[in-house]
Amino acid sequence: MPGLNVVIAVDGSKHAEHALQYYIDQLHRPDHIVTALYTTPPIIPAFYSTPYAVMTTDIVAACHRDQETHAVKLKVSCDEIAKNLQNYKFVHLKDIESPGHGIVNYVKENNVQYVVIGTRGLGTVKRTILGSVSDHVLHHVHVPVTIVSN
Repeated sequence: MPGLNVVIAVDGSKHAEHALQYYIDQLHRPDHIVTALYTTPPIIPAFYSTPYAVMTTDIVAACHRDQETHAVKLKVSCDEIAKNLQNYKFVHLKDIESPGHGIVNYVKENNVQYVVIGTRGLGTVKRTILGSVSDHVLHHVHVPVTIVSN
C-alpha cells in the first residue's frame, strides 16, 4: 500500500523553505510521496497596461522568462533540500489564478492526503486586507494541513 501523498507549498520565500525543511525533519516517513508545489499567475497584458504604458509582446515574453528562471532556481533549491527523499518531485503549475486556488485544486485533483505550508505571520488586519494563502488552503482543502511558522 502506498504511503501518504503529501504536498508542500513552495514559493522561494524563507517561510516556504522553512516549511519544507520542517516537514523533512519532523514529519517525513520513508513511504510518503512528496510533492513540492509551486504556482505562478498568468501574465495578462491588459492587466498590466495603462493609458501611459502598454505591455508589448516582448515585455510579456520577458515576464514569462523571469517566471521560468525563478521556477528553475526554486526547483534546484527544493531538490537540494529534499535530496534524501525517495518519492519526491517538484511541480510547477503555470497560469494559476492564485496560489491558494492552485494548491486547493492540485490537492483535490491528485488525491493529496496532507498539506504543509509556511506562513508569513501576517497580523489580523493585514491578513484580512491582503488575504492569506495558508488561511485559504486551510479552509478549502478537506485534508489535514500543517501551517509552519518561523
